[in-house]
Amino acid sequence: VLDMNISNTKAISIAEQFEGTISIHDKVFSPSLQAYILENLFDAEDLEYIAINYSAFNQEIQNVIFNKTKSFIEEILSEELTLDKQLLSRIISVETIDITSRQVLLSRQLSDFSLQELNEKLQIVKLLESYNNLMSIINRSGNLKLEINEINKNILEFLKNNDKLSFYREEGEHYRVYSKKQKIKA
Repeated sequence: VLDMNISNTKAISIAEQFEGTISIHDKVFSPSLQAYILENLFDAEDLEYIAINYSAFNQEIQNVIFNKTKSFIEEILSEELTLDKQLLSRIISVETIDITSRQVLLSRQLSDFSLQELNEKLQIVKLLESYNNLMSIINRSGNLKLEINEINKNILEFLKNNDKLSFYREEGEHYRVYSKKQKIKA
């Protein structure tokens, strides 16, 4: 019924009577109906869809998606969902979200940002100093060990993919990092 050519008022009135959830994925609902559904009848199956397509929506819906994303941050982390770059930028700035959660989210999508943007985003989540120290040690061919965790793994993978380090491997409780200049002993 909501797909039919009816007024927004009528469509929202019908949606208000619904007791379940409604998906907006692949639907041609008006922006006001989409916003109403996302706020009141949100189908959690749409989480990935709205997180990836955030920029395609108007400002009103983006604000609803932003709020919904904050509410579902644990699901986004556990399901390793990718966020639209603009949405990610907003989410990592929310200080009420645990800093580690924000660091993990950013570390998963480092390649989405230019170097200048990356420095800004790393600063927001309090990783810039650690990142700069890591880069300094790598550039000096230093012998580097890092704690094994998802954030470090994501950063190391990003650096490896961008030809900033030769490779890294797990050694006990740490990652051993090999710079481009470092000679590897057998």
